[in-house]
Amino acid sequence: MNTWAFAFISILIFLSYGCSTTVETPEQTDLIEHKEDIGNYELDEGILTGYSVLEPENHKDPEEFAFPSTSIVGTQDGVSISIDKFDIENKSTWGKVVNLSVTILNQGKTALSPSLVIYVFLEGEDITENTRKFDMDIIGLDDHANYIFKDAISFSGTGEKIFRIALYEGYHTKTFLVSVETKIQI
Repeated sequence: MNTWAFAFISILIFLSYGCSTTVETPEQTDLIEHKEDIGNYELDEGILTGYSVLEPENHKDPEEFAFPSTSIVGTQDGVSISIDKFDIENKSTWGKVVNLSVTILNQGKTALSPSLVIYVFLEGEDITENTRKFDMDIIGLDDHANYIFKDAISFSGTGEKIFRIALYEGYHTKTFLVSVETKIQI
């Protein structure tokens, strides 16, 4: 076998067995949990890059799916987003939303290539000051996915703030789909 053929075969073997298929981008950070049928595990070694999709066992049967009773849910044109749970870290003059659990249910017309934008702002304040954007994996029609964000967003100031999560279609051409919000106190 000549040297070029050996090098080519070696590269193919390396690519087949030695490379990760995870693509990490700066917008997709700080998730702590990944759940599959084999069980749960947590990753807590510093700041994590990438994100994981939690796939409940019934994720292909939306008629059996139900948001937790404590979730805050918004629905528009068959697409739903929920804030399932979150914690607030109070840093006296600023705060953080941590351990945020968000579920997206797609019963719309097509598969989604969603972007999720998290906002924390005072009523009347510039909404773009405290925002964070995440591009998510494609969610098929009649499918749902749950995301856990370890450090969802930091924000400045104290008092009552509006905590909003908006879902947009497309990574580059943003079309608003649905949002959900609640008030938080810091």
